[in-house]
Order: sequence, then C-alpha cells, then structure tokens
Amino acid sequence: MRRLSEGQNLGRLPRSIHEEIKWLKDGDFVSIEYGQEIEDAVSPYAQVAREDDYYWCEIVSNTYLPGDTWPLHGDILRDAGWNPPDEDCPNWYSERSGAMAATAAVIHGLRYGRACSDPDFMEWHAATAPPEAE
Repeated sequence: MRRLSEGQNLGRLPRSIHEEIKWLKDGDFVSIEYGQEIEDAVSPYAQVAREDDYYWCEIVSNTYLPGDTWPLHGDILRDAGWNPPDEDCPNWYSERSGAMAATAAVIHGLRYGRACSDPDFMEWHAATAPPEAE
C-alpha cells in the first residue's frame, strides 16, 4: 500500500494516484482505500480498471459498507456523474475517459460521496485481476 508521506500535501495525492492509474493495462486495477480503522467495519474504497478506451470506476455501496458507520451521499455521487448500484453492478459506477478524469472522479467520490475527508488516510495499490474461470 502506498500513502502520502509525512509532510506531503493534498495536491500530491491525485498526482500519485494518477501515476498508478495512467499505466494500467487490461486486467489491471488500482484500489484506493480509506485506511481509517473502525471496529467491526470495512472501510470505504474505490477501484479503477482499464477497459479498451475508457476507465471503469467503482465506489463501494452500502451493500458492502454499513451506511450508519460510513455515510453515503448519493446525491453528490449522482451530481458528479456516478450511477447507483443496479443488478449488473452492486457498487456505484462510472465510465471515465482518461486517467486524470478517473483519478479526479474516485478521489471526489470518496471524499464527498463517502465522507472520507482526511487524505492522510487514503492508501492505494495497483494489482492484476485473477483470470476468470472458464
């Protein structure tokens, strides 16, 4: 997991995450987690995956994250171009053109849509999705 070093400012957060996102290849994704520990609760997270000509972005929904512990501001997410969970995707989702747009969308979505206000708790890493079973 990567996170901002002591003394780095918020402006470095999007640049650092953007560096991970812009180099994604098909099958890779970046996971951004809000690392604040809450007893018996999962923390908010977002994921960005590269598709052919866009970036698929998701922010965890209340299906996987208790809304009484982590507020969800669906109106903010909708206004920012996110789609609510549906039968095809259990999380909030959005398609974005370009790595910078994807980076801005997930950071804004976590900070304002999931109330993850302190950037010092944001951690991220790149990974490769396991191959699908046939």
